[in-house]
Parts: sequence; C-alpha cells; structure tokens
Amino acid sequence: MTEEKYLSLIHKKLSGALNAAEQIELTEWLGTNEANQKTLDDYQAIWKLTESVDTDFDIDIDQGFNKLQKRIKVEKISSKTTATDNAKVIPMRRKLMQLAAALTLLLGAGFLFNLYNSNTAETNWISVTTSENEKKSVTLSDGTIVSINQNSTFKYPASFDSKTRSVQLKGEAFFDVTKDASKQFIIETNKTLVSVLGTSFNVREYEEELLTEVMVKTGKVKLSPKNNKEAVLLTEFKKGVYFHSERKLKASTLDNLNDLAWQSGQVKFKSTALADVLTILSRQLDCNIQVENKQLLACKYTGNFTNLKLDQIANAIAISFGASNPTFNTTKKQYIIKGGSCLNK
Repeated sequence: MTEEKYLSLIHKKLSGALNAAEQIELTEWLGTNEANQKTLDDYQAIWKLTESVDTDFDIDIDQGFNKLQKRIKVEKISSKTTATDNAKVIPMRRKLMQLAAALTLLLGAGFLFNLYNSNTAETNWISVTTSENEKKSVTLSDGTIVSINQNSTFKYPASFDSKTRSVQLKGEAFFDVTKDASKQFIIETNKTLVSVLGTSFNVREYEEELLTEVMVKTGKVKLSPKNNKEAVLLTEFKKGVYFHSERKLKASTLDNLNDLAWQSGQVKFKSTALADVLTILSRQLDCNIQVENKQLLACKYTGNFTNLKLDQIANAIAISFGASNPTFNTTKKQYIIKGGSCLNK
C-alpha cells in the first residue's frame, strides 16, 4: 500500500469514516514500527489544530487539491534520491506537514469530505437502539441473527456489498453469524474488533464498565484491541476480556453459559456461592434479590432457572435455605429474603 493510502486511512479514522476492514489494515500498519505510530500521533495533533480553522472564506477546492497532489509527487521523487537510513520515514513526515498546511486552508470548505467520500460507495446504514429493559432481534441481509440487549445501539448496512460484513455495536448483543468463507464478519466496538466467519457468540461493551467481553457458544472468534497487534482466538465455551484502562487481554474457559442468560433465559448453578448467584441474576436477568441474613451469601446454591418470573426465582432461592417467603420493596424494586440458613453445609 502507498504512503498516501495510509495517510488516507489515518484521516478517515479521525473523521469517523473508517470501516472495520480498514481499521484492521491501519492497525497492522501502526504495529509495524514506532515511526508509523508517531505519524498517527502527529496527524492527530494537526487535526485538533484544524478544528478551529475559520470557514468563513471562499476557496478553489480543485486548485488546492491539484497543488497538494503536485507537492506530494515532487516530494516522492525527491525522496528517492536520499540514501540515508532515515530516508524511509522522512517522506511521509514531510508529506504530513504538507497535508497539514493544506488542511488548514481546505478543511473548512469541505475538501476532506469530498476527497474521501468520492472514493467510498454510499452505504445505507440502519441503526437499532434499545432502552432500559428492552430487547430486540434483527436479521441481517446474509441471514445472520442478532439479539440486542437493553441500553444498546447496533448499526448495520442494509446489504453487505464489500469484501467484509462489517457492523457496529455499543452495549451488548448475541450474534448467530451465517457462515461465509469469502466474507469475514466484523463487529466494531469503541475499543475492539471482533472477527469471525460463522459462529454464535456474545459481545458486551458498555462504556461505564471499562471492559469488552466476548463469550463464544460455537465456532471460533478473534478478539483484538484497536491500535494494537495483540489478539486472542476464542473457541467454544471460551471467554475473552479486554481491559480498557490496562490495555490487557485475558482468555478463560467458561464453566457454563450463564453470561448468555439475558438472551437464552437460562441460568444454571452448581454449588455456587449465593453472593455470586445474586450477582449473575442481577446482571443477566435484572433480578434484584437481597438477603437480610448476610451469612447466607457464603452458602452454596444449586439450581436451574429457565424463563421464570422474578418472583418465582426469589421463592425458589428462599425455599432452598429455609427462609420465609420473599417480600417485594416497590421503592427499591427488589425482593428481600428474610431468615434462612445454610442447610447444605
């Protein structure tokens, strides 16, 4: 790929026009050497400066672009005559400064939008948003079924016309991806890229949680942070977590599929501490259950729930520990279990 193409990808990234396939391409290039990452850092600094450019003037966009192209060509020819070890990184840095000057003059006139938009086919994107306690399901043009959890936004094209099947997610969704060996399926979140050919898995990334989770039910899934060559390949019953602040990846084996309970309606517990049971029920099923006897939290619980109502779940737990029937606090919207003891010690 030419240097101008990489600058194009950098600009599309900063302007929010970079698709998932291009993000992978740019990430690989950034990881090649430190000079490439420095180029991105410099360009980001330039971008911030141009945000304050006064747009209240007339400019000949075609003439400005022609001048910019000539400067790039001249610099490219000139750089071939340089024989130093640093010659490999100097041309792009000089072009960067030339682009910066051009950006300062042309940004306000919509030049950059026209430049990159002219080379990108217009895509009709559809956005699906869910609110509190709301879930939705959509079927994509390739037959892939996506179940979207509460407080999430999922964006996808009306049809997949490119070499990849790229979608975007904020929040949580379960994907049952139709297999297509010729078109990779890529989910782009704010911090990561998740890529597959055909499989079923869950992706969760809520901004306030500061992590990205991927749980694989069937097939293989690749989880990779943006701007990082590191990646982890997950197979069925594997879980990958990317910690945003630490910028670390971690993979583990799942003992069960309780992390998918919000989509399947099923949870299974085997000798699980009640404290963990209540945490999972709260996160996956919005089932808020509290116990007055805090000693119960260390007790082990075994049981399965499938599409049960919240009061039924609370009653089942209370009976297991010999507690009284749960009461519902309408103000706090939670079930409260009183009394009881660890009968299974």
